[in-house]
Amino acid sequence: MNNKISNKFITMIKYNFSTLILFELIHKLIALLMIPTFKYIVDISMFSSNIKYVNVDNIINLLTNPISLILVILIVIVLAFYMIFEFISLIICLNESVQYKKIGLFELVKISINRCIEIFKFKNILLVLFVLLIIPLTNLTLTSTFIENLKLPDYIQDYISSNHVLNIIYLFVMLILYILVIRWIFSIHEITLSTNTFKEARKNSVRITRGKYIKLIVVSVGLFILTSIIGYIIYKASIILIGLWTKYYIPRYYDLDTDLKSIFINRCFIINEYAVVVSMIFNAIINMGIISSLYYEYKGIDIHKFNPKKNKKPI
Repeated sequence: MNNKISNKFITMIKYNFSTLILFELIHKLIALLMIPTFKYIVDISMFSSNIKYVNVDNIINLLTNPISLILVILIVIVLAFYMIFEFISLIICLNESVQYKKIGLFELVKISINRCIEIFKFKNILLVLFVLLIIPLTNLTLTSTFIENLKLPDYIQDYISSNHVLNIIYLFVMLILYILVIRWIFSIHEITLSTNTFKEARKNSVRITRGKYIKLIVVSVGLFILTSIIGYIIYKASIILIGLWTKYYIPRYYDLDTDLKSIFINRCFIINEYAVVVSMIFNAIINMGIISSLYYEYKGIDIHKFNPKKNKKPI
Protein backbone atom coordinates (compact mmCIF):
# COMPACT_ATOMS: atom_id res chain seq x y z
CA MET A 1 0.00 0.00 0.00
CA ASN A 2 1.18 3.51 -0.75
CA ASN A 3 1.36 6.26 1.86
CA LYS A 4 -2.01 7.76 0.92
CA ILE A 5 -3.84 4.49 1.42
CA SER A 6 -1.92 3.78 4.62
CA ASN A 7 -2.79 7.21 6.01
CA LYS A 8 -6.45 6.70 5.13
CA PHE A 9 -6.42 3.33 6.84
CA ILE A 10 -4.82 4.65 10.04
CA THR A 11 -7.17 7.64 10.19
CA MET A 12 -10.30 5.56 9.67
CA ILE A 13 -9.36 2.96 12.25
CA LYS A 14 -8.08 5.41 14.85
CA TYR A 15 -10.82 8.04 14.79
CA ASN A 16 -13.67 5.78 15.94
CA PHE A 17 -11.54 2.93 17.25
CA SER A 18 -13.48 2.37 20.47
CA THR A 19 -16.78 2.18 18.59
CA LEU A 20 -15.33 -0.31 16.11
CA ILE A 21 -14.00 -2.52 18.90
CA LEU A 22 -17.20 -2.39 20.94
CA PHE A 23 -19.37 -3.12 17.92
CA GLU A 24 -17.29 -6.08 16.77
CA LEU A 25 -17.06 -7.45 20.31
CA ILE A 26 -20.83 -7.38 20.80
CA HIS A 27 -21.43 -8.65 17.27
CA LYS A 28 -19.15 -11.65 17.82
CA LEU A 29 -20.62 -12.45 21.23
CA ILE A 30 -24.14 -12.42 19.80
CA ALA A 31 -22.92 -14.61 16.94
CA LEU A 32 -21.54 -17.13 19.42
CA LEU A 33 -24.98 -17.26 21.03
CA MET A 34 -26.71 -17.62 17.67
CA ILE A 35 -24.66 -20.62 16.54
CA PRO A 36 -26.13 -23.07 19.10
CA THR A 37 -29.59 -21.76 18.24
CA PHE A 38 -29.00 -22.43 14.55
CA LYS A 39 -27.72 -25.91 15.34
CA TYR A 40 -30.85 -26.59 17.36
CA ILE A 41 -33.06 -25.42 14.49
CA VAL A 42 -31.13 -27.61 12.06
CA ASP A 43 -31.60 -30.58 14.38
CA ILE A 44 -35.35 -29.92 14.45
CA SER A 45 -35.51 -29.74 10.67
CA MET A 46 -33.53 -32.97 10.32
CA PHE A 47 -35.73 -34.69 12.90
CA SER A 48 -38.87 -33.62 11.05
CA SER A 49 -37.41 -35.13 7.87
CA ASN A 50 -36.28 -38.33 9.62
CA ILE A 51 -32.66 -37.58 8.73
CA LYS A 52 -29.80 -38.38 11.08
CA TYR A 53 -27.11 -36.67 9.03
CA VAL A 54 -27.01 -34.64 5.83
CA ASN A 55 -25.38 -35.95 2.67
CA VAL A 56 -25.88 -35.71 -1.07
CA ASP A 57 -28.49 -38.47 -1.07
CA ASN A 58 -30.88 -37.05 1.51
CA ILE A 59 -30.46 -33.31 1.01
CA ILE A 60 -33.44 -33.35 -1.37
CA ASN A 61 -35.62 -34.92 1.31
CA LEU A 62 -34.57 -32.23 3.73
CA LEU A 63 -35.39 -29.38 1.37
CA THR A 64 -38.72 -30.85 0.23
CA ASN A 65 -40.01 -31.21 3.76
CA PRO A 66 -42.19 -28.10 4.43
CA ILE A 67 -41.09 -27.65 8.04
CA SER A 68 -37.43 -28.18 7.21
CA LEU A 69 -37.62 -25.83 4.25
CA ILE A 70 -39.20 -23.06 6.33
CA LEU A 71 -36.58 -23.46 9.05
CA VAL A 72 -33.71 -23.45 6.55
CA ILE A 73 -35.07 -20.32 4.86
CA LEU A 74 -35.44 -18.68 8.28
CA ILE A 75 -31.80 -19.44 9.12
CA VAL A 76 -30.61 -18.11 5.77
CA ILE A 77 -32.57 -14.86 6.17
CA VAL A 78 -31.35 -14.24 9.71
CA LEU A 79 -27.78 -15.16 8.83
CA ALA A 80 -27.74 -12.97 5.73
CA PHE A 81 -29.24 -10.00 7.56
CA TYR A 82 -26.75 -10.36 10.40
CA MET A 83 -23.77 -10.56 8.05
CA ILE A 84 -24.90 -7.64 5.92
CA PHE A 85 -25.53 -5.70 9.12
CA GLU A 86 -21.89 -6.24 10.14
CA PHE A 87 -20.55 -5.04 6.80
CA ILE A 88 -22.82 -2.01 6.73
CA SER A 89 -22.00 -1.06 10.31
CA LEU A 90 -18.26 -1.19 9.70
CA ILE A 91 -18.58 0.79 6.47
CA ILE A 92 -20.74 3.47 8.11
CA CYS A 93 -18.40 3.75 11.08
CA LEU A 94 -15.36 4.06 8.84
CA ASN A 95 -17.19 6.55 6.64
CA GLU A 96 -17.84 8.72 9.69
CA SER A 97 -14.13 8.54 10.47
CA VAL A 98 -13.35 9.66 6.93
CA GLN A 99 -15.37 12.80 7.62
CA TYR A 100 -13.74 13.21 11.04
CA LYS A 101 -17.07 12.67 12.79
CA LYS A 102 -17.40 10.78 16.04
CA ILE A 103 -20.12 8.15 16.21
CA GLY A 104 -21.22 6.19 19.25
CA LEU A 105 -22.17 2.54 19.38
CA PHE A 106 -25.92 3.06 19.80
CA GLU A 107 -26.08 5.63 17.02
CA LEU A 108 -24.10 3.31 14.74
CA VAL A 109 -26.41 0.38 15.43
CA LYS A 110 -29.51 2.51 14.87
CA ILE A 111 -28.27 3.89 11.54
CA SER A 112 -27.05 0.48 10.38
CA ILE A 113 -30.30 -1.31 11.18
CA ASN A 114 -32.29 1.33 9.32
CA ARG A 115 -29.95 1.04 6.36
CA CYS A 116 -30.19 -2.76 6.42
CA ILE A 117 -33.98 -2.58 6.35
CA GLU A 118 -33.83 -0.26 3.34
CA ILE A 119 -31.46 -2.58 1.49
CA PHE A 120 -32.76 -5.99 2.55
CA LYS A 121 -35.36 -6.40 -0.18
CA PHE A 122 -36.10 -9.02 -2.80
CA LYS A 123 -34.68 -6.85 -5.59
CA ASN A 124 -31.31 -7.17 -3.85
CA ILE A 125 -31.47 -10.96 -3.51
CA LEU A 126 -28.15 -11.26 -5.32
CA LEU A 127 -26.54 -9.30 -2.48
CA VAL A 128 -27.54 -12.11 -0.13
CA LEU A 129 -25.97 -14.72 -2.41
CA PHE A 130 -22.88 -12.55 -2.83
CA VAL A 131 -22.35 -12.14 0.91
CA LEU A 132 -23.54 -15.55 2.01
CA LEU A 133 -22.00 -17.83 -0.62
CA ILE A 134 -19.84 -16.25 -3.30
CA ILE A 135 -17.42 -14.32 -1.07
CA PRO A 136 -16.95 -17.10 1.52
CA LEU A 137 -16.36 -19.78 -1.12
CA THR A 138 -13.54 -17.72 -2.64
CA ASN A 139 -11.96 -17.35 0.82
CA LEU A 140 -11.56 -13.63 0.24
CA THR A 141 -10.80 -11.76 3.44
CA LEU A 142 -13.88 -9.57 3.03
CA THR A 143 -15.85 -12.56 4.31
CA SER A 144 -17.81 -11.96 7.47
CA THR A 145 -16.05 -13.66 10.37
CA PHE A 146 -19.41 -15.17 11.25
CA ILE A 147 -19.05 -17.74 8.43
CA GLU A 148 -15.41 -17.38 7.52
CA ASN A 149 -14.95 -21.17 7.67
CA LEU A 150 -17.68 -21.89 5.14
CA LYS A 151 -16.47 -24.36 2.54
CA LEU A 152 -17.55 -27.42 0.63
CA PRO A 153 -17.79 -30.56 2.77
CA ASP A 154 -14.61 -32.66 2.79
CA TYR A 155 -16.25 -35.65 1.14
CA ILE A 156 -17.41 -33.47 -1.76
CA GLN A 157 -13.97 -31.92 -2.12
CA ASP A 158 -12.38 -35.37 -2.07
CA TYR A 159 -14.79 -36.58 -4.75
CA ILE A 160 -14.04 -33.55 -6.93
CA SER A 161 -10.28 -33.97 -6.45
CA SER A 162 -10.46 -37.61 -7.49
CA ASN A 163 -12.08 -36.71 -10.82
CA HIS A 164 -9.87 -34.72 -13.22
CA VAL A 165 -12.79 -33.30 -15.20
CA LEU A 166 -14.66 -32.18 -12.08
CA ASN A 167 -11.44 -30.77 -10.66
CA ILE A 168 -10.89 -28.63 -13.75
CA ILE A 169 -14.52 -27.48 -13.71
CA TYR A 170 -14.27 -26.66 -10.00
CA LEU A 171 -11.09 -24.62 -10.48
CA PHE A 172 -12.64 -22.80 -13.43
CA VAL A 173 -15.79 -21.96 -11.44
CA MET A 174 -13.73 -20.75 -8.48
CA LEU A 175 -11.65 -18.57 -10.80
CA ILE A 176 -14.81 -17.03 -12.23
CA LEU A 177 -16.18 -16.41 -8.74
CA TYR A 178 -12.90 -14.88 -7.61
CA ILE A 179 -12.84 -12.50 -10.57
CA LEU A 180 -16.48 -11.66 -9.84
CA VAL A 181 -15.67 -10.84 -6.23
CA ILE A 182 -12.78 -8.61 -7.26
CA ARG A 183 -15.01 -6.74 -9.72
CA TRP A 184 -17.78 -6.37 -7.14
CA ILE A 185 -15.56 -5.81 -4.11
CA PHE A 186 -16.78 -2.24 -3.57
CA SER A 187 -20.44 -3.02 -4.24
CA ILE A 188 -21.24 -3.29 -0.52
CA HIS A 189 -19.70 0.14 0.03
CA GLU A 190 -21.73 1.52 -2.84
CA ILE A 191 -25.05 0.07 -1.70
CA THR A 192 -24.35 1.29 1.83
CA LEU A 193 -23.30 4.83 0.96
CA SER A 194 -24.57 5.68 -2.52
CA THR A 195 -27.46 3.60 -3.86
CA ASN A 196 -30.36 1.36 -2.82
CA THR A 197 -29.99 -1.31 -5.50
CA PHE A 198 -27.29 -3.96 -5.67
CA LYS A 199 -27.46 -3.88 -9.46
CA GLU A 200 -26.36 -0.26 -9.55
CA ALA A 201 -23.84 -0.90 -6.78
CA ARG A 202 -22.26 -3.68 -8.86
CA LYS A 203 -22.00 -1.41 -11.88
CA ASN A 204 -20.34 1.29 -9.80
CA SER A 205 -17.91 -1.23 -8.32
CA VAL A 206 -16.96 -2.53 -11.76
CA ARG A 207 -16.32 1.05 -12.88
CA ILE A 208 -14.18 1.80 -9.82
CA THR A 209 -12.12 -1.39 -10.10
CA ARG A 210 -11.56 -1.21 -13.85
CA GLY A 211 -7.84 -1.45 -14.59
CA LYS A 212 -7.00 -2.25 -10.97
CA TYR A 213 -7.65 -6.00 -10.88
CA ILE A 214 -4.02 -7.04 -10.44
CA LYS A 215 -3.52 -4.60 -7.59
CA LEU A 216 -6.71 -5.78 -5.88
CA ILE A 217 -5.68 -9.42 -6.23
CA VAL A 218 -2.31 -8.62 -4.67
CA VAL A 219 -4.05 -6.75 -1.84
CA SER A 220 -6.49 -9.61 -1.21
CA VAL A 221 -3.65 -12.12 -1.04
CA GLY A 222 -1.70 -9.76 1.20
CA LEU A 223 -4.73 -9.37 3.46
CA PHE A 224 -5.09 -13.12 3.71
CA ILE A 225 -1.44 -13.45 4.73
CA LEU A 226 -1.68 -10.53 7.16
CA THR A 227 -4.78 -11.84 8.92
CA SER A 228 -3.24 -15.31 9.10
CA ILE A 229 -0.14 -13.84 10.74
CA ILE A 230 -2.26 -11.85 13.20
CA GLY A 231 -4.23 -14.95 14.10
CA TYR A 232 -1.01 -16.93 14.54
CA ILE A 233 0.53 -14.23 16.76
CA ILE A 234 -2.57 -14.02 18.95
CA TYR A 235 -2.64 -17.82 19.22
CA LYS A 236 1.04 -18.09 20.17
CA ALA A 237 0.82 -15.15 22.57
CA SER A 238 -2.13 -16.74 24.34
CA ILE A 239 -0.23 -20.04 24.66
CA ILE A 240 2.78 -18.26 26.17
CA LEU A 241 0.62 -16.30 28.60
CA ILE A 242 -1.22 -19.45 29.65
CA GLY A 243 2.12 -21.18 30.18
CA LEU A 244 3.36 -18.36 32.42
CA TRP A 245 0.02 -18.28 34.21
CA THR A 246 0.20 -22.00 34.88
CA LYS A 247 3.80 -21.87 36.00
CA TYR A 248 3.43 -19.04 38.49
CA TYR A 249 -0.18 -19.25 39.61
CA ILE A 250 -2.11 -22.33 40.71
CA PRO A 251 -5.25 -21.69 42.81
CA ARG A 252 -5.60 -23.46 46.15
CA TYR A 253 -8.59 -25.49 45.00
CA TYR A 254 -6.27 -27.50 42.74
CA ASP A 255 -4.90 -30.67 44.27
CA LEU A 256 -1.16 -30.49 44.90
CA ASP A 257 -0.76 -33.71 42.97
CA THR A 258 -2.48 -32.28 39.91
CA ASP A 259 -0.27 -32.42 36.85
CA LEU A 260 0.74 -28.98 35.55
CA LYS A 261 0.23 -30.28 32.03
CA SER A 262 -3.42 -31.04 32.77
CA ILE A 263 -3.92 -27.57 34.24
CA PHE A 264 -2.24 -26.03 31.20
CA ILE A 265 -4.44 -27.97 28.77
CA ASN A 266 -7.62 -27.08 30.65
CA ARG A 267 -6.72 -23.42 30.64
CA CYS A 268 -5.89 -23.58 26.93
CA PHE A 269 -9.39 -24.85 26.21
CA ILE A 270 -10.87 -22.01 28.25
CA ILE A 271 -8.73 -19.24 26.76
CA ASN A 272 -8.87 -20.55 23.20
CA GLU A 273 -12.40 -19.25 22.61
CA TYR A 274 -11.42 -15.80 23.83
CA ALA A 275 -8.34 -15.77 21.60
CA VAL A 276 -10.45 -16.73 18.59
CA VAL A 277 -12.91 -13.91 19.29
CA VAL A 278 -10.10 -11.36 19.66
CA SER A 279 -8.55 -12.54 16.40
CA MET A 280 -11.90 -12.33 14.61
CA ILE A 281 -12.49 -8.79 15.89
CA PHE A 282 -9.16 -7.41 14.73
CA ASN A 283 -9.26 -9.27 11.42
CA ALA A 284 -12.72 -7.90 10.60
CA ILE A 285 -11.67 -4.32 11.36
CA ILE A 286 -8.38 -4.59 9.47
CA ASN A 287 -9.98 -6.23 6.44
CA MET A 288 -12.74 -3.68 6.09
CA GLY A 289 -10.36 -0.84 6.93
CA ILE A 290 -7.95 -1.69 4.13
CA ILE A 291 -10.69 -2.32 1.59
CA SER A 292 -12.37 0.95 2.58
CA SER A 293 -9.04 2.75 2.20
CA LEU A 294 -8.78 1.44 -1.35
CA TYR A 295 -12.39 2.42 -2.00
CA TYR A 296 -11.85 6.05 -1.04
CA GLU A 297 -8.50 6.18 -2.81
CA TYR A 298 -9.89 4.83 -6.07
CA LYS A 299 -12.86 7.20 -5.86
CA GLY A 300 -10.43 10.08 -5.50
CA ILE A 301 -11.71 11.16 -2.08
CA ASP A 302 -9.13 13.04 -0.04
CA ILE A 303 -10.16 12.45 3.55
CA HIS A 304 -7.82 15.13 4.87
CA LYS A 305 -10.01 17.86 3.41
CA PHE A 306 -12.53 16.97 6.12
CA ASN A 307 -9.95 17.40 8.88
CA PRO A 308 -11.16 20.34 10.99
CA LYS A 309 -7.65 21.00 12.28
CA LYS A 310 -6.15 21.35 8.81
CA ASN A 311 -9.07 23.40 7.53
CA LYS A 312 -9.15 25.74 10.51
CA LYS A 313 -9.06 29.30 9.25
CA PRO A 314 -6.47 31.64 10.77
CA ILE A 315 -7.81 34.45 12.93
